[in-house]
Amino acid sequence: MNADQFEAAELAQHAGRNGVKCIMQGKTLQPIEYKVIVKPDLVEETDEAIKRFKAMGMELPAAEKERDKQKQITGTLVAVGGNAFEDMIGTVPNIGGRVYFAKYAGNVLIDDSKTEYRLMNDKDITAVLV
Repeated sequence: MNADQFEAAELAQHAGRNGVKCIMQGKTLQPIEYKVIVKPDLVEETDEAIKRFKAMGMELPAAEKERDKQKQITGTLVAVGGNAFEDMIGTVPNIGGRVYFAKYAGNVLIDDSKTEYRLMNDKDITAVLV
């Protein structure tokens, strides 16, 4: 079992419908309606061309910017709102499950422990890792 699988198993074990506690300003954050909270995986920039452009302080070409916007990243679903996934057909992600979502989907949240989360619509999840 790798680290990501272990973390997903731990989340699933301790999570109910409300998921894990994302503490913001001393309060537990719970998504409502069709919103979900995802903990993105740490992503290292692996594209050498993008690294070189950024290191030189140059702006990326338009084609690279567009490609960058369409990237998908993985994360762990940590909490869901009451109506999330209710109209979804097929595989529905579970709390603690691994999901793909657009790199720039949702709002970035930083909790009190400096952990990054994304608050997004359930429809922003594009795939479930099964």
